[in-house]
Amino acid sequence: MGQVLKALQSMNLSHDQLVGTISEDICNLKQLESIDLSSNLLCGEIPQSTSSLSFLGFLNLFFNNFTGKIPSATQFQGFTNLSYMGNYQLCGPPVTKIFLEDEKCHNTKPIEGEDDGDENDTSAVHSWFYMGLGTGFAMGFSGFWVPFSSTGLLILDFFTDYMT
Repeated sequence: MGQVLKALQSMNLSHDQLVGTISEDICNLKQLESIDLSSNLLCGEIPQSTSSLSFLGFLNLFFNNFTGKIPSATQFQGFTNLSYMGNYQLCGPPVTKIFLEDEKCHNTKPIEGEDDGDENDTSAVHSWFYMGLGTGFAMGFSGFWVPFSSTGLLILDFFTDYMT
C-alpha cells in the first residue's frame, strides 16, 4: 500500500454496493480510527488482522453478509450490537450469538429486530395487525353510526340542553 493510504484515518465506503471480502491487508492501515462499510454486499469473515488496528474507535459494518467469529481484540468487543446489525451469521461478543469450539454459530437468544426465519414471529405480527384492523374498523363504524342512532341523538340533546 502506498504511503498515502498508510496514513488514512477515516474510511467511509457505506452504501457503495461493494461486493467481496475485506482484505487481510487492511491491517496495514495502522492509523485508521474509523471504518464505515455499512449497507454493502460484503461477505466472508472479518479478518483477524483487523485486531492490530489499535486506534480504531468507530466501526460500522451493519447490513452486509459477514460470517464467522468477530475478532476478539479489545476494540471490537467495545462496539455495540449496532455495529454488526444485519450480519446474521456473525458470532461472538458483542452480538448475542456465541462461537463454540466446534466453530459453529449457535444462537443463545435472538437479537431484537433480527429475523431468524421463525414463522411464529410473522404470525404474531399478523395477529396484532388483524386485531388492530378489527378494532379500528369497530371504532370507525361506531363513530359513524352512533351520532345517527337514537342513543347518539339523546346524548346530543343532553349536551344541547346543558349548554343553553
